[in-house]
Amino acid sequence: MEKRVAIVTHVCELAGLATAHALARDGMTVVCHDATFKDAAARRDFETAQPGLVARAEQEPEALVQGVIRDFAHVDVLYSNDIFPAQFVPVEETSLDQFRATLEGLLVMPFGLCRALAPHMKARRAGNIILFTSATPLSPYPFSSAYCAARAGAANLAVSLSRELAPHNIQINAILSQFLHSELYYPRDLFENNAAVKGYLHAHVPAQRLGEQTELAELVAFLASGKCNFVNGQQIPFTGAWPGMPKWPATFK
Repeated sequence: MEKRVAIVTHVCELAGLATAHALARDGMTVVCHDATFKDAAARRDFETAQPGLVARAEQEPEALVQGVIRDFAHVDVLYSNDIFPAQFVPVEETSLDQFRATLEGLLVMPFGLCRALAPHMKARRAGNIILFTSATPLSPYPFSSAYCAARAGAANLAVSLSRELAPHNIQINAILSQFLHSELYYPRDLFENNAAVKGYLHAHVPAQRLGEQTELAELVAFLASGKCNFVNGQQIPFTGAWPGMPKWPATFK
């Protein structure tokens, strides 16, 4: 049986590494992108530290996809693990350059990858695409209009593309994550050791904890498995049941 090939972007961020290992465990060749991999030494260090994973230098979506197809003959799975710092800034202080940069990181990158992969997957009549985005558009925070707009765009990109690509047996879903442990968005020390922040977490997230990267990786592995392609065009929350409501005041009981 032909070994399946997966691309994982921004592998050193969020649950990228956990996901790469989960896909490799499931028998896939996992080809990894990261911003640091422009440097040859960084690629060598990564492959030494992570045996079995492959690091690629390409940064642009088209170049990455075409390079992997050239060297591995096909691509079966894409996990687009998109990141950009969430900035809390009044709209009048958000420059158009900041807005464009946010869109570039969170929406243009996954669009470019899907655009590059679509003809290849159509020709093979097979493919599984998973876009990582945020659940913030379900309950948008104030002062984060650029971030919320870009994340909402990626979520709806998955739905629109699923309706276009499902007739070609291509599955695409979006994972809407919130309160996933990561040093970029939800550092464990802050959310578990700061009393005020921990209180907020317990009040608004019914699971009363951060999500683990290994948990998200297993969700990606299921969606990438090809075992249930009828799950298509979905925006799947990974949120610990957020947005939850604070408990009623005792006087209301």
